[in-house]
Parts: sequence; structure tokens; C-alpha cells
Amino acid sequence: MTALAYANVRCSDSPATVTITRPAEAYQASSAASSRTITSGEYVVTLTRIAELDSETDEDDRPSEYARDNALRVLAETARDLALTFPRASASVGPNRGLRLTWSRGPGEVRLVCGGSADNKSYIYAEYGKDNTVDYTVNGRHVAEHLRWALRAS
Repeated sequence: MTALAYANVRCSDSPATVTITRPAEAYQASSAASSRTITSGEYVVTLTRIAELDSETDEDDRPSEYARDNALRVLAETARDLALTFPRASASVGPNRGLRLTWSRGPGEVRLVCGGSADNKSYIYAEYGKDNTVDYTVNGRHVAEHLRWALRAS
């Protein structure tokens, strides 16, 4: 039986609380787990990218607390649904300090756009080739469905 190495990764209300890897994979963060969920290391990378935006010196280059909290809630729900198939996303700040997460693979792309305030609409945009859709029901289940659809193997 192979021993496992543990490294802590903490985000509030997030399934990514512990990274578990075999010693040979200790630097690859192959999976993250909590008592409720196992999810991919790509989830932790996505959370790290959001945290990096929070550390920007200029406030206009940081997402609003509203956008960040909304995105983290939706990502935690998505990670619970996708588990080890959760893909890595890029993160950027949009208009009014909103937060945009983008997943791309081949002809598919999904964007989760979290408005900077309650007055700014949040939405999911998904495309695969010439087909696309916009979904204003922003929750983890819907993000997971769009990721499965748009990032499927060609």
C-alpha cells in the first residue's frame, strides 16, 4: 500500500480543502478532497487565479466582493457536480469589477460572468462551434451542464 502525502489548501465553503497525492505526484496536485467532495487539482488552480486577482494593488483591477463571493459559491457547487473532471479556468476582471471565468477546449468555450453588484446581471455563455447559448440561471448545476456540453471531445 502506497502512503499518501497531504498539503492543505483552504477556501471558505469550498470542496478543495486538502490536496491528496501519491509521493511521486506530490508537486502535481492531482486531486483535492474534503469530507464531502473529491475534485480535480484544476479546481484549486482556478481558485488560486481568483485569489491572485484579489491581490492586485489597484482596486479597479480586483473583482468586487460581491462578484468574488458569487463566483466562489458557484464554483464550489460546480466542483461538487463535476468532481475529478472539473477543468481549469482562466480568471479576469470585467466591467464594474465583475469576475469572468473562462474555460476553453477545441471548438468549445464556457464563460461564467459574475456581475460586480446585484445590479449587474450574472450569466453563463457557452459555445461549441457555431452553436451558442446564454443562461441567466447561474448555479453550479448549470455551469457543469454547459461545461460538459461545450468542452466535450470533438
